[in-house]
Amino acid sequence: PSESEKRLAGLKILVVEDNEINREIAFELLQAEGAVVDLAEGGLTGVNKVVSQNRGYDAVIMDMQMPDIDGLEATRRIRADSRFAGLPIVAMTANVSEADRLACVAAGMNAHVGKPVNLDDLVHVLRQLVGVPSAPEPVAMTVVEDMDTLLRRFGHNRRLLASMTERFLTDMSALLQTLRQQWQQRLWQDSSATLHTLKGTAATMGAVALARRSSELEEQFKEISAADNVAAEDSDSEALLAELEHLLQVSHQALVDMASFADVQQQQQNTNDNWPAERWRAALTQLGILLRENNMAALALIEQWPRARFPGNTLKFNKLLEQIEQLDFRAAQHTLTDVQEWE
Repeated sequence: PSESEKRLAGLKILVVEDNEINREIAFELLQAEGAVVDLAEGGLTGVNKVVSQNRGYDAVIMDMQMPDIDGLEATRRIRADSRFAGLPIVAMTANVSEADRLACVAAGMNAHVGKPVNLDDLVHVLRQLVGVPSAPEPVAMTVVEDMDTLLRRFGHNRRLLASMTERFLTDMSALLQTLRQQWQQRLWQDSSATLHTLKGTAATMGAVALARRSSELEEQFKEISAADNVAAEDSDSEALLAELEHLLQVSHQALVDMASFADVQQQQQNTNDNWPAERWRAALTQLGILLRENNMAALALIEQWPRARFPGNTLKFNKLLEQIEQLDFRAAQHTLTDVQEWE
């Protein structure tokens, strides 16, 4: 965003998160929106940073589950210092049940956002809490995460993203069929476990709307006891399944479009590259080292290659790439020997 478009410009924000990858993502996204971002690797460090600051933070984003003290305890300790009674604290949690919301409020948190974090939702919450007016929100709900976020999660491996997108519809459709059978057989608690799997898979693939709805239904059926069949039967299971099926279809189509666009971008970039023979030899040597180590970095390495420009035997070269993408590293080592003999 340009300087005038940065929605968190000038805000000083502390992110308390024990997961290194999540910290890095939060740092990059918030900084891109103009925020001055400070990081803490755990609850104790987060508390110490808050109470020792002279100027203070405009807001704190607090992970809920951390190895030293959790987000609830860290928030209680911050609130125990009267100087920070009004400091906005936002919980980051994968759990969105009413009990979890009440626990956040009781500890002194002002709001919470779900995981994986939706940047627009987080910005909206932060701007509200610090008193910055937000632009009107679009009516349409975000169906999937943006391409940059997804590619970052998949290590910028576009082929892996495309491959998982192909499996997404098949695997999720099978889960919905399992869910239909469980509801028909009144296996309410089992259906809660299936909805949990739906939620996790959807979140991993960036299908945020499907993940959010699956999470809501998971909590709904989790709270239904074996003796409370009437409450469960009152739910129109076919209507719920139709809703989930619709969300799956629109999510899959959005992911297909996104993966196709990303693949075209990569192909255009690779087509423009024309490596000399020396660079190809060095790249193949590097690949051989990774294959012998069974190192998954081999996948990321071949993603960067201008495949259409390989100067040797294209049949053997394509066979090598296919074996690597199928994770058959042992066979790929043998094929690599043939590929390296193009001169």
